[in-house]
This record gives sequence, structure tokens and C-alpha cells, in this order.
Amino acid sequence: MNLNTLLKDYEQNHLRDSSHVSNNCTLTLTSFDIKELPGVVLGFSCLVNLSLDHNELHSLPLDMCDRLMNLHRMSLNDNRVASLPRNLGNLKNLVELLARKNYLQELPISICQLVRLEKLNLSCNEIMCIPDNFNCLQNLRELYLDENNLQSLPDSFGHLRNLEVLEASKNVITELPETFGYLVKLRTLKLNDNNISELPNSFSYLPSLEDLDLSYNHLTTLPETLASAELIVKLVLDYNHICSLPVWFNCMTNVEELSTKGNNINGDPFLDDFSIKCSKLKHFDFSGNNIETLPSTFGFIKKVEFIDMGSHLFQLQQNRNLKNGNLLKSLPSGFGNLHHLTELHLDENHLECLPETFGNLKNLELLDLSNNILTHLPDSFCHLESLRICMLSINYLKFIPVNFGLLQCLEDLRLDNNQLLELPESFNNLQALKSLDLYNNKLIAFPLSLLNLTSLNKLDLEKNNFGLSVNELPNTSFKAPSDLTAPLLKHNWKADGIEFEAEERRMNGEVHESPYSLRRLESALAVGASLWYSNGQKRSRIKATSQAVNSRKVSFEEFTDRNENDEISS
Repeated sequence: MNLNTLLKDYEQNHLRDSSHVSNNCTLTLTSFDIKELPGVVLGFSCLVNLSLDHNELHSLPLDMCDRLMNLHRMSLNDNRVASLPRNLGNLKNLVELLARKNYLQELPISICQLVRLEKLNLSCNEIMCIPDNFNCLQNLRELYLDENNLQSLPDSFGHLRNLEVLEASKNVITELPETFGYLVKLRTLKLNDNNISELPNSFSYLPSLEDLDLSYNHLTTLPETLASAELIVKLVLDYNHICSLPVWFNCMTNVEELSTKGNNINGDPFLDDFSIKCSKLKHFDFSGNNIETLPSTFGFIKKVEFIDMGSHLFQLQQNRNLKNGNLLKSLPSGFGNLHHLTELHLDENHLECLPETFGNLKNLELLDLSNNILTHLPDSFCHLESLRICMLSINYLKFIPVNFGLLQCLEDLRLDNNQLLELPESFNNLQALKSLDLYNNKLIAFPLSLLNLTSLNKLDLEKNNFGLSVNELPNTSFKAPSDLTAPLLKHNWKADGIEFEAEERRMNGEVHESPYSLRRLESALAVGASLWYSNGQKRSRIKATSQAVNSRKVSFEEFTDRNENDEISS
């Protein structure tokens, strides 16, 4: 239906008499490429809901606010509106105003007269400040100010006594008003990606917080107390400069998601009763800190499904001395009680061994123990019956357990950069294995068990002690594959098209046809190679992540740039 037909139909089917206002008086004019509001719309005085989303509007007529007095909801999302009518406050019945993704730079003062307004969405604009009398919007419950240019909030902001949701992420806010703690009904607060270095004292008074995100700011400390600690369900503090945790961290009895990745949290930050009181935790991310120990009671977090105590960076460097994880040397003996755990990242720590109970993690699907100092695995490791991705790169393993073949769900196994002398015969049973990295070990004899791995399509055997020259090894291209459809494997291989040293040798005529008849493995070798790729003098690979968990990782370069910017700003 074209625009003119729609407007004619509306005019015929709806009375213009405002005394017959009904909740059914809705006009939807979305995606018509409208550049200015059709004059006929101003005659529809009975309008209650007006949607103008996804058009080309640059402005709204002044008389609209004098003639459409019955509007309860107006949506202007995704237009080109640079300013709202100065008499916007005349829409006294407006309950919901949506104007995200426009070009607004300022708000009319009269917006503070919309005393019935309950929801206001101004995200993705260019707004630099909020009117001083904004606290007049006493019925406002939801306010969205994401992705603007706000530097601060007005001093009176804390008097929005009914505000329940505030999202103002990705601005340039440097501080919050001292009245902020008076937002007694505030449940959801998202202020991530700002420039906040300190929270006001009144922040401790907030009594109703359930969802709090202060990540990507410049905080060095947290309030000593927090009135809503026992109500918090989700707390995200990633990429600040926090060194220690306050006592209330151990009192969040309802918390399910807790993330403080990329901070400077040191030593032993958790009290013994942390695991008991925070027993509802499902997502635990303290990657990229300097934590040395976990509480002995850690096994009481029995509902946890995701744990990341490894590196917070997206790339793993092929360097034993470069660690961006934590400083864990061991795990509590009760760690095996985490029966709901499906994803565990402990890469780039100082782990020397795993507890014998480790094999009790029956639901574990993804395990990353890369870049530790493990010399052996417990026999119980072979009981991880759900394990699909296993990263054991850059350790000191000489042998793996005899019954390793019991891991029959295993699809991706990284054992590169260890000291393996041989593989157990039970390797024959890893029929689900698709990717195997044995780069840079001490294998003397070619593992014949590999010939039975019918699902194997990526294999790296470079840099072992087979006693053969490069010319006698299978002709390999060492190219990362592009067919990565399995959800858990999607981000495990680095960018397509990167060629490795062996491919360069082949192109130079140094590698000839293999005299070996490893037909079953030749295709796997041809695309397998190591995950490691050359980047100048560095050799690195992308970290293992699961598509099922939204765990943000940053690249080494991004992290370095961020730190440099912080140093410049300070």
C-alpha cells in the first residue's frame, strides 16, 4: 500500500473528533522515505499512537504539537531529525517518545513539561547536554541516552524518583552528580564506555540495583558499601583500573553474572564465604587480572556454567614468558564439584597441576589450559565425557593419560608446543576428532593411530623429531581453513589466506612430492597446519571461544592502544 492510499483509508475509517479518542487510533507510516510530515496528518486529532520510523524526516512542524494533543506514543526512530519542536512540551499526554538514530544535538527546554512521560529513547544522536530541569519528568521510568556526546548529567538528575532504567553507555561522561544516589527505584544502570574515574559517595545509597555495567571506564576503586549488593543479578566492571574488591562483593547472594576482566585485581581478593554466598553464579569472568588463588570453597558455586580466569586478549602469543591471564598455580580440590560447568578458560596462568577431581566436570565442553606449566594430566582427565574443544598448547607435557581415547566427543585438540614423546594407543578411539595440532613436540615415531582418525581434516605435525627432512614430509600448504560452521569452532582458526613457512618453502621449490602413502591424512595436512601465524617477529593465534557465550575479547593491539591512550590522558 502506498502512502497516499494509507492516509486516505485512515481518514475514512477514523473520526477526527477528539472526544472519541481510542487506543486504537494508531497511524503507522514507517519506511516510506517521507521527507516532511504530510499536512493531512495534522488533522487527525484523535491520534494516540504515531509511528514515523525509518524515513527521511529532517524536522517536525511546530503546529504538530498544538494539533495532535492526544498523542500518547510517538516514534521517530531512524530519521534525520536535527531538532525537536520548541513547543514539544504541549504534548501533555505523551507517555512514550522514541527518537533514536537521528541527528539531535540538543533538546528543547519544553521537553521537561512532558510530565506524563514514562519512556524516552534518545540513543544514537549527538546530544551534548540534558536540560537542568530534567527532574520535572517525575513519571519517567526508562531513559536511553546511549551513543551521544554527553559529558555530564544535571545536578538535579537524582530527583527522578521513579526512574528504573538508565542506559547512557558510549558517551564521554566524566562524573556523576552527587544526587545520583537518590534514584531509589533504579534497577538497570549501564554507563559502560565513558570516562568516569570516580563514583560519587551517594552511589552507595542506590537500594534497587539489579543490573550494573560500568565497564570501559577509568575507575580505580569501588564504593566501600553498596545498599543493593544483595539484589544485584548482573555486574560488569571490565577494563577499568580496579586493584581490590570491597567486602560487599562477597555478599551478592543473587548475582548470576559477574565480570571484572582486564583490571588489576591482585592476590587473594575473595573471602572464604564468597562461594557460599554467591552460589547462584552462572557466569564468572575475572580474566586478565593478577589473582593468585581461588577460595577453598570455590566448588560451592555449583550452578556456574562459564569461568574465565585466563587471558582477556583475543590472541595467544607463542611466548611462554608473555602471560595476560592470572597468577593461579593450582585449583581448589573441590573444583570438580562444578558439575554444570560447560566452558573453562585458564590459559596464561602458572598452573602446575590439576586436582584429581578435575574429571568430575562431566558437562565441560570447552577447556583452555594453554600457556601454563603443566607437566602431566590426572588420570581422571579422561572422564571429561562431554569435552569437545581441548586447548593444551604451550605446556610441558611429555605424556598424556593412557585412556585419553575415552574422550570420544573431542573435535578439536591442541597439543602444540609441548614435549610429547608419543601418543597413547587409545588415540585410535577419537573418531570425532577433526582438528589436531601437534606442532613443536618431540615425537620420534609417526603416530600410526592417526591413520584411524577418519574425521580428521586439520593436522599439524611440523617441528617434531621424526628424523626426516622437510623434503620427505607430506606436501603441505599450511593455510587456515575457511569452512568453520561448527558453533564451538567458529572462532578457533585465524584469518584465511595467511601462508606459513612450509608453504613458502614449497613455493620456492624446496618441498617435493611425499614418498609416503598417507593418503588419508594428506588432505588434513594440506589444510591443517598450526594455528600459529607469523605477524612480523611474533607468532600468535586466535583464542578459543564459544559462540554460545557472549564473552568479549580484545586483540593485543587494541589493548595496547587503549593503555597508551590512558597513559596520555593521565
